[in-house]
Amino acid sequence: MSTKKDHLSWTIQMDDLFIEAMLQEKCEGNRPDRAFSTSTYANMVKELNEKLPTIGFTRHNLKNRLKTLKKDFSICYDTFKGNNGFAWSSITKLWSAEPEVWKELTAVCLIF
Repeated sequence: MSTKKDHLSWTIQMDDLFIEAMLQEKCEGNRPDRAFSTSTYANMVKELNEKLPTIGFTRHNLKNRLKTLKKDFSICYDTFKGNNGFAWSSITKLWSAEPEVWKELTAVCLIF
């Protein structure tokens, strides 16, 4: 008999803590071959549950969220990469462009 888990709605705070946990695990060498191991996920679940005990994170939650974050990043990366006037700033951790480029993009987006 299988039970359906409740959908977890992620907040910015939850994302920030998850990303920090992933970076910490990567810095500690716990992401060989570009993948997190079962024990690494266990470490991150423990850390997130200690910081936000009312949520009840599971490995499944983290794996699904990582898929979503990767998909969202890919969409942004594909939109902004190349010679279209956008550049990623490693200092601000934001996409940057001249005001004219932003104006053109927002004009196109307003059509949709």
